[in-house]
Amino acid sequence: MLGFWYWVSAECEPRDVRIRIREAPGHGTLRFAPIVEKPRFPKESPRHDCNDKAVPATAIHYQAEPGFSGPDRTTLEIQFPVGGPRTVTYNISVWETTPVRINGTNPVYPQDARRNAIEGKVIAWVHVDADGGVRKVEIRDSPNPLLSGSVAEALSQWTFRPPSMEGRPVAFVGEYSVVFKLTDPEPTTSRI
Repeated sequence: MLGFWYWVSAECEPRDVRIRIREAPGHGTLRFAPIVEKPRFPKESPRHDCNDKAVPATAIHYQAEPGFSGPDRTTLEIQFPVGGPRTVTYNISVWETTPVRINGTNPVYPQDARRNAIEGKVIAWVHVDADGGVRKVEIRDSPNPLLSGSVAEALSQWTFRPPSMEGRPVAFVGEYSVVFKLTDPEPTTSRI
């Protein structure tokens, strides 16, 4: 998935966006699919309070042609209900191999969070260098700082066998979901 697009009014009411391909990828195809996601407005946005309500969105998926590895790109035009269109270019890296986590433990359920019946899903981006070390963990969505802290601490300790492109290891950003449920002894971690 390259990403997803949505539009939400100041009253948190969603409306459809239209997506048009301006430049098709040279070595793959695009697919658009409806999904439901929580908005990700920054704290300074007047729509930040809308982040608690999932809204319809359009996901953009890329599939490389068989046997292709290397760089590709596509340019899309996003038309929102209000205002002019927005042009977005995605630079895509298609790897010869996929990244593999080789070391590190999963996040733990903080006792304070469990005692206070705090549960939910944390979404984190793990920025990994070409040597396989984690450079940064970026929390993209979280129901509580206690859960965010546990995820950031654990994922920052991970090491990877990075993907390769043209025979060389490359840096990458992996997106991970960590689900904390009171009924589960440990959180469930999966790559998105």
